[in-house]
Order: sequence, then structure tokens, then C-alpha cells
Amino acid sequence: MTDYEIQEAFLMKVAQMYTTFNAEPIADDLAARFHYSSMWVCDKIKNRTAYLYYITRKLEAMKKSGVKFNFVMMYKQGDGKPVLMFSPKTPDGGFGAFLVKNNKTGKIARMDLMAAGIYKLAYKDKEAFDNFMKKA
Repeated sequence: MTDYEIQEAFLMKVAQMYTTFNAEPIADDLAARFHYSSMWVCDKIKNRTAYLYYITRKLEAMKKSGVKFNFVMMYKQGDGKPVLMFSPKTPDGGFGAFLVKNNKTGKIARMDLMAAGIYKLAYKDKEAFDNFMKKA
């Protein structure tokens, strides 16, 4: 698999994680020195164990509050890097986006939560994009 195929497959598991409120789908894919950052949070998470603890608690809270996520796979124009865009909208009023980077062994070494609007994104599946926009 290419790096982008690894990243896209992982991002699909991220979507599954947020719709089922279960971190299990991604756990085995994370590198031990996994880093997570969000542009809306100052603190960064710097290892797999800390992230799994954090996301498990976050998913529990989201499930209790009834949060529903919608996802669509997008691609950065120019290089084609996969980007998982989601709603509900972020604190800045736009869509959020997950971007990941894998290491040489294929494990996910980094995930960043960013505003989708800072990237030039395109879709491959118009129907999936249109369905996402209807739900957004």
C-alpha cells in the first residue's frame, strides 16, 4: 500500500470510531509515539496510550450528549493527500478536517485536527459529497 492508501484507510476508521463512539477500530494502527494536535486546543498529546485514554473519554461524553458526526473523504488539490472532512461545524463555523501521517512501518505517527477551509480540497465521489452537504 502507498502512504496515501494507508492514510485513507485509517481515516475511514476514524469516521467509524466517531460514529460508533468506540476507539477500538484505530487502536492497533497507532504508533507508540503517536502525536495528536488540534488547532483549537493548546495541549498536544504525545503518545498512543495518552491519546487512547483521551479519545475514549471524549467519545463517551459525545455519546451521552447525542452528538452526531457526518464524514466525507476529500483530497488536497495538488498532491492528492486524503483529508477526512466532518460536520458538525467547528468553533470557527466551518468544517473540521483530520489529516494523518504514517511512519515507515505503516503505523499512524500523527493526526491533526484542522479547519478544512485552510486547504484546497476536492472530492472523488460527488454523490458522497452531496450527501455530506445535505446533512451538514
